[in-house]
Amino acid sequence: MKKAFIFVWIMAAVFASCHKDDDPPKVRINKLYEAKVFRLLPDIYVMRMDNGHNLYAPRWRLNIELREGDFIDYEVSRFCPDEITRLNGIDLVEETKSAAALSSRSGISNPVATDPVEADIVDLFAIEMITMIPMVPQTNWCIEIETGKLLICEQGKIDFTPAVGDHIVYNTYRLYPNEVVLFKKLN
Repeated sequence: MKKAFIFVWIMAAVFASCHKDDDPPKVRINKLYEAKVFRLLPDIYVMRMDNGHNLYAPRWRLNIELREGDFIDYEVSRFCPDEITRLNGIDLVEETKSAAALSSRSGISNPVATDPVEADIVDLFAIEMITMIPMVPQTNWCIEIETGKLLICEQGKIDFTPAVGDHIVYNTYRLYPNEVVLFKKLN
């Protein structure tokens, strides 16, 4: 009888430990940026999460507004570890994604750059993004300047490693004010 009781107790413990929670864990958005970039997906959210991940999600498919402090559950792309493909149960990837993104940029073949602007770097982090065809993730610098604006710059465009506190000069596209065209560190 004692062995049967111990066996039942052990089996109950095993079943309890193997129980899969139906709800995925929620993660808090510490910092949220809305960005317009000259990419395959021009309107994006860039997020810094409380679990230490830096992620981005296309805004075209979301019918909700995200805010700092919101708790979300997400899944990332198997091709790009920083791109969210499912957010709060909403699938952000479908066949019409490329058509919708490309048609939103139709007629823009020669984007115009802004005048150079000087700024100081307040925050800085790297994120992998799918930028254009071929759909290969490229590492980008996400740079927050003192006005709170987020600048996104491909790491291959600059020949130095930026740091918090650097005084820089940059310009962006007029229609895509977060996409850096030229970037230079001032001493």
